[in-house]
Order: sequence, then C-alpha cells, then structure tokens
Amino acid sequence: MEDADVRNRTVLSTAREAARVYAPLLPTIIGLVCARDCIIVGSYGSYVFTDEGLFTDGATLVSLIPSLIVIAWLALNNVHFTKRQVNAIGHVAIALQSCTLALLFVMEDVIGDPDELFLFLHALNEFLGYVNIGYWLLRVRGCSTSTAVVVTMGALALSEVVLLVFASMPNPVDGVCSIFLALVQIPLIRAARKRPQAFEIESPTQENDYFAFMEEGVSSSRFLMVTGLGIGFFSVVIGLLRGYPAGEGIALGTGHRVAYALIAIGLCAYIMLSVLRGRTRVMTVGVWQIMQMLGCLAILAYVLLPGDRGLGACFSTALNALMVVFNWYVIVAFMSYGYRDPWYYALSGLGVFLLPRALARMAEGVLAVLGADPVQIIAIMGVAMILSAQFIMGQLTWLYMDGHRTRTKQEDQAEPQDSNHHLMRNIMGLEAAKPSISHEETMLSTMQQGIHSLGTQFLLTEREEEVLVQYALGKTQQRVAEELFISPGTVHAHIKRIYAKTGLHSRQDVLDYLREYAD
Repeated sequence: MEDADVRNRTVLSTAREAARVYAPLLPTIIGLVCARDCIIVGSYGSYVFTDEGLFTDGATLVSLIPSLIVIAWLALNNVHFTKRQVNAIGHVAIALQSCTLALLFVMEDVIGDPDELFLFLHALNEFLGYVNIGYWLLRVRGCSTSTAVVVTMGALALSEVVLLVFASMPNPVDGVCSIFLALVQIPLIRAARKRPQAFEIESPTQENDYFAFMEEGVSSSRFLMVTGLGIGFFSVVIGLLRGYPAGEGIALGTGHRVAYALIAIGLCAYIMLSVLRGRTRVMTVGVWQIMQMLGCLAILAYVLLPGDRGLGACFSTALNALMVVFNWYVIVAFMSYGYRDPWYYALSGLGVFLLPRALARMAEGVLAVLGADPVQIIAIMGVAMILSAQFIMGQLTWLYMDGHRTRTKQEDQAEPQDSNHHLMRNIMGLEAAKPSISHEETMLSTMQQGIHSLGTQFLLTEREEEVLVQYALGKTQQRVAEELFISPGTVHAHIKRIYAKTGLHSRQDVLDYLREYAD
C-alpha cells in the first residue's frame, strides 16, 4: 500500500509540474484540437461511425491531390515561407474552412446532398484541415521530445473529449458548433503568438527517441525509412480494421464511443507520464507495441463477438487515434531538423498515413464485392498485421543493436555510393548539402561574418556565436560539443538561448535569415 501511495504521489507531482511548465502552450494545444476536430466533425461524422464511407476516404483521396501539388511545388522550387506568410496562410485556411463547413451544413440540412459537390466540399474541408494542423504543428518545431509529446498527446486527449460532446449533439447543432470550432482558431493564433514558444520550454530531449536520432544522426536514412514505411504499412492495417468486413463504416453506439475515448485518453496519459518520468523508449519501440496490441485486440473482438462489431471498432478507432498522434510527433521531428519548409513535412507526413488507410478500406470493399467472406478478410488483416509488425520491430531491433551513432559515421562514408539512400533522404527532406573540403575554409569564414552580424543585432555572447557558427554549418550538437570542448548539454542550452533571443526556430531559419538579412 505504501509503495502504491508513493507512486500515486509521484504521478500527481509529475502531472502538476507538467501543467505548470507547459501552460504557455495551451493555445497551441487547443488550436490543434480545433484543427483535428473540424475534419472529424465535418467529414467523419464525429465518429458516430468509424467513417462516412465515400465522404471520408473518398474525400481523403481527392484532398491529397492538392496536397501532392503543394508538396511538389515546395520541393522543386525550394520555397520557404516567412513568418508573416505563415500567419496569413493560417488565417486564410481557417476562414475558408469555416465557409466550407457552413456550406456542408446548409447542403445537408436544407438543400440535400448532391454527391459530386458534397464530395468536393468534404475534400476541401479535409485539405484545409491538413493545412491548419500543419500550422499548429509548425508552432511546436524546434522543441524537445517531452514538449512535443505533451502538445500532441494532450491535444489528442482533449480532442476526444470534444468529439464525445459533438457526437451527442443533434444534427443542426453540431453543424453550427463546427463552424465556431474553426473560427475560434483565429484568437488562439493571437494568444499563441503572445506566449513563450515551444522551443523555449526547458525540457530534455531523451537519448533514445526520434528527436535524438534526428539531431544526432540526420544521415541515418535506414532509421527514417523504417519510420515512414512503418507508418504506411500500419496504416493499411488500420484501414482494413476500420471497414471490416465489407469496407463500410461501423456504427459506434454511445457505450462504444465512450469506451473508445477512454482507451485513447488513457493511452495518451500513460505515454505522457512515461516520457515525463524519463522512460526513454516509449516513443520508439513502446508506441509501436501499444499500436500492435490494439490491432490484435480489434481482430480478436471481431472474431469472438461477430454480432457486436462496435467493440472491435473501439479498438481499431483507438489505434487510428494513436497513429494520428504518433504521426504528428514524427512530423514535428522532421520539421525541426529537416531543411525544407515545414508544410512539406506536414502534408507529406499526413499523406503517408492517410493514403494507405483510405486505399486499404476501399480495397476491402472491392474484395467483399468479389465474394470474400469475413473469415478471409480476417485472415488478410492478420497477415497484414504480422508483416507490418515483423518489419517495424525487426528493423528497430536491428537499429538499436547496431548502435545509431556508429552506424551514422559508417553511412556518412558509404552513402556517396548508395543512390537509394541518397534518393530516400532527399525525398524526406533531410539531404542537407555538405560543403566540399576545398571550400570548407571559405564557408567557415563566410558563416562567421554572417553570424557575427546576427549576434550584434540580437546581443548574442561570443560563445553563443561560436556555437551557432558550428551548428549552422550542419554539425550535430554532439559534434559541436566536440569541436568546442564543451558538453552536449551546454551546447543544447546555448542553442535554446539563441532561439529565444533571435526568435528563430531551427537551423534552417538561421540560414534563411543569414541569406536574407545578414551582410
């Protein structure tokens, strides 16, 4: 009993301290809640069903077309939006989504629902929702692991509470409230801009997590391939589970919705507390294990209780929610350490998750039309689950056994001959160009001049300028520490202070500023 009391007091103390430290990020968390729930309320039916069929996954496929166009444009033209442009895009997307939700409400309750226009509006609502999610995730880039987990997991947990309320509303009321949900993001943007930024929150990046891998080993392309492919593979499983057995949405009764919400919120709380208490592998191996467990429980529920598919849908919808939040977390990691514009990673990351999920659910419907029975669908889901688990866990185990720091150094030497890794890293926006040896001294001299000009403007200390020079040249924090004979923790603290003084959020922001303003 005494041990249990001590653990409970420790958990409560950790939760209270987290609430105090991360309180400035509340507008950002609520904004992310609104961005997600506008998509779900408008195009997913507030999870009264697992989805709305054509107007969910069909609209998702249509919405990914403009997403792909924007991704290609950002990559081919090396576009980077300024802060003013970012805020303008956020406001415009919110205004357009509010109008779109209003039109959906009018069409559904007054005019009717002509399929073609209805599908287009759902697709537009989803695309604008992706942009808004990208905006709020962009506000979190450059932060530590703990901060990213608190923002993303906290947002998902709060989002599920809001969805429970919307699911209980009558039809006209939820439509009107969804418009308010979109519009409230505008004052939240202003509130978030007046508060400390996510990168200013002092919380450590753990050694064995995605952020540490990205920071210490950007060239670890195998690790990044595992992340992207793992999300894509597991999204196929999620799509099959959400549409069992004929690709149609599964009804969720009140009890099912409450159970699903409690599962999702409980898992978010567990992961947040685990990360805050220093459990280093929760957001790498651990999160995959939790998602695989939910997938297995969903399959068991479908098999053992075929008359109550809502129970299996509870687990599959909770799995979908956990994949959503993990996808956000990984997007923030890419935004923080990639060299492309943050919206490239937001739209790409969401597409890697949403496209396989939509195609898998639609393929399940095609199989049912062709005569596949529920037993065969269960077999397909089981095989997909096993293959995705084998790939993810096998690759992650190999990465941990090999040691990511040693592997990074080896890959840096071998990658000029490895065109596949070079191409994958370039697609992922992590193929940062390295200066040739003959130009190193020129690059260093030019960088020192630019950083000194920036340091004079923002009152950086001499040591902060030295750290920023090395960091801006593309070196990891570990490498900067070795170059300057200081600890990695000291380097991390210097970079946090530099970001706070300058208002810049990442290495790429520093380079962009130097190109635009420095002499």
